[in-house]
Amino acid sequence: MWALWMRRNKKRHDEHLISLQHAVEWVKDIAFDPWNLTHQLRSKEPTQELQKWRNLAPGWHKVNTDAAFLTDDSCGASACIIRDHQGLFKAAQAQWYVRGLDACTMEAIACRDGLNLARRVGVQKVMLETDCLELINLGLRGTHNTPSSIHC
Repeated sequence: MWALWMRRNKKRHDEHLISLQHAVEWVKDIAFDPWNLTHQLRSKEPTQELQKWRNLAPGWHKVNTDAAFLTDDSCGASACIIRDHQGLFKAAQAQWYVRGLDACTMEAIACRDGLNLARRVGVQKVMLETDCLELINLGLRGTHNTPSSIHC
């Protein structure tokens, strides 16, 4: 609008005019910038739903485990946290291991450490959670035919 208004004023005062096409292009550019900013943020990829804490049944505890493995040194660590059915902290630990076979084995060790911690603090009903898909699939299949060094 401003470009068209300025063109009108310049014509009225016999000043050099920008072409009407140039004025329209300038208006389109100005209008496109805010539109582009608002639409550029929207991703065309489907968004993944955020995982949130879900309360467990009373008496149950969630044992969440994770592990790290350093390939160059063949060492790693396990960590776990236990929360009650409301999500309140019960216990946690982290353990360093000088020797480890692979990342999946360290994840299995983290699960074992988490279950041992649960037993030590008197927790009996647990939901074990790990982010290791290979380990989860091992548990679901219950088979020994896998390239991993873990046998369930």
